[in-house]
Parts: sequence; structure tokens; C-alpha cells
Amino acid sequence: MKTKQYLHYTLIVFVIVFIGHGLRILKNWDLTINGAPIPMWVSWIAVVLIGYFAYSAYKLKK
Repeated sequence: MKTKQYLHYTLIVFVIVFIGHGLRILKNWDLTINGAPIPMWVSWIAVVLIGYFAYSAYKLKK
């Protein structure tokens, strides 16, 4: 797999995860994994980190 192709797929995955966490924040959705509730602050951290990773993948792809 070529580097540009890898970065393209990585960017897609990061954007999907970013949108999911962003929607969770905006819609105030509850998230439970294996019976344990996940606090909303986890999504705030994920939005910042995943947003940065997506931006970095986009910049590297160019």
C-alpha cells in the first residue's frame, strides 16, 4: 500500500470517529461499554485529539 493511499484511509477513519464523538457531544448521547458508562469528557478529549490527527493526515497527504 502506498503512503498516500494509507493516509487517505487513515483520514477517512479519523473523520468518521471525529463526527461520531462530535455528534455525541451535540446530541448529549449516553455511551455505555460493557455496562460501564463513559463520561462526556472522554468525547471532548477524543474530538480534540482525533481532530488533530485528521488534520495532520490531511496535511501529510498533500
